[in-house]
Amino acid sequence: MLHSRERRLVSDHLYDGFRWGPVLEFATGIEGFDGRWLGWLLLRGLAVEDVPEVDAERWGAFVDRTLEIPDDKLAGGHGVWSVMRDALGKKAEAFVQASDARAPIHIRANQVSREQLAETLKRDGISVRPCELAARGLVVEERANLRGNKAFNAGAFEIQDEGSQLLAELVDAQGLVVDFCAGAGGKSLAMAGDGVLVEAFDVRGPPLRELEKRASRAKLSIRVTQLERDGAIPAAVYKRLVGRAERVLVDAPCTGSGTWRRHPELRWRLGQVDAITQLQAEILDRAAPLVKRGGRLIYGTCSVLPRENEDQVRAFLDRNPAFQVVPVERRAVARGPFMRVRPDTHDTDGFFGAVLERVRG
Repeated sequence: MLHSRERRLVSDHLYDGFRWGPVLEFATGIEGFDGRWLGWLLLRGLAVEDVPEVDAERWGAFVDRTLEIPDDKLAGGHGVWSVMRDALGKKAEAFVQASDARAPIHIRANQVSREQLAETLKRDGISVRPCELAARGLVVEERANLRGNKAFNAGAFEIQDEGSQLLAELVDAQGLVVDFCAGAGGKSLAMAGDGVLVEAFDVRGPPLRELEKRASRAKLSIRVTQLERDGAIPAAVYKRLVGRAERVLVDAPCTGSGTWRRHPELRWRLGQVDAITQLQAEILDRAAPLVKRGGRLIYGTCSVLPRENEDQVRAFLDRNPAFQVVPVERRAVARGPFMRVRPDTHDTDGFFGAVLERVRG
């Protein structure tokens, strides 16, 4: 049985292997697992003179940032560089470099102000500072046992990336809100904390059960519905909600390219983008009828790929002329009419958000 510190070391090594594996192979001059393992040990403090297999001069150039790394070694390989270059153009390099770093830990205050929460955590020896963008967000400045903290177990905060918090804020929750792809419910909890009625949908049972536990801990009431296996809304629920929701959030399944700092293993999903975009379109078409006239459908992903974002919105509007785009007005996160945040520009996970209003029908 591994202790928590040992589990963290194993986890760090595996994730760093995804992030930097091909780079470490190149920097050590050793291909395969040995190159990744020795490179990781060197990064952790092993002296290069103690590793005769490694070219010390080459490794020194890598540490000094003078070793030129080929593009195909960036972002864990897997064809990532070419995909990002096609998707982001000149911005690709900055995004890839930021995605190879480790992510900060963000939390969202619940029940109390973030100032009150910061004081409580300070007394527990946990240093935090306000997020720059999310209204209730805090950045945890060093590693801490957050899930074992009394305030966490009393429901005073949730662990949630600032970008995810911003997408929940974009909903401008009011009236009846449907979180169509709720998962374990980070955004459902944030919206319910604003005092609105939230109905949370997902096709997967275990995340919904986790959401119920989290809602109970946060002292919030959220109605949970498991969708049919094919993603269809159960008939009785559809009849009750069709045309009645003030807000419907579709935080759609995606490649997760915006979350590579936290989940470097998701780089393998790039090969599934065709199937993923088809699923996104199907979900949008299922969710749209729930929106009342004058209500809003908020579409979001944790991806930076235009195929999953802007292109998906345009295709939806072509199929659904009763909706129109409401431009995001918050300058700090808006790029054109949409919300876009990324690790290289905002130090958040990469998120996209679009607000679509039903203007007729």
